[in-house]
Amino acid sequence: NLASVPGAIVPDVVIETLSQLLAMDGAGARVGMVCEALLNLSILTCSRANIVDAGAMEVVRQLLSLSDSTETLACVANVLCNLSSMRVNQVDMVREGMVNFIVKIVRAAPPVVVLQFCAMAMAYLACNARFHPDILSAGGLKTLV
Repeated sequence: NLASVPGAIVPDVVIETLSQLLAMDGAGARVGMVCEALLNLSILTCSRANIVDAGAMEVVRQLLSLSDSTETLACVANVLCNLSSMRVNQVDMVREGMVNFIVKIVRAAPPVVVLQFCAMAMAYLACNARFHPDILSAGGLKTLV
């Protein structure tokens, strides 16, 4: 388990690899694997603060464009919730479309557990007044309510 070795996980290399896997022909078959890998990276505290800078939001964008299955939406919502819990990630996440991703997920009418992840991610952002205009302009609050 590389997570137990400090510095063993190089987020930019892993994120680039995940992005390339999704860009290849037949990427639909790899969506689940890439989702799980991204979720694992978002859970690990050693990588959570770095994967947004490494391009995680592009991988999220790719995942949402390839699949709207309940499993993919749940995984992506969980990733967004985990990553947005760290203040260091929030500015980049908002700049790269996080609120729009959440709105897209919620509009797909997923199960309640997915909505809970979306609400939590939005709540993390709402704690910072700086993001209130972004949340309101994207329709995030209206969509969640």
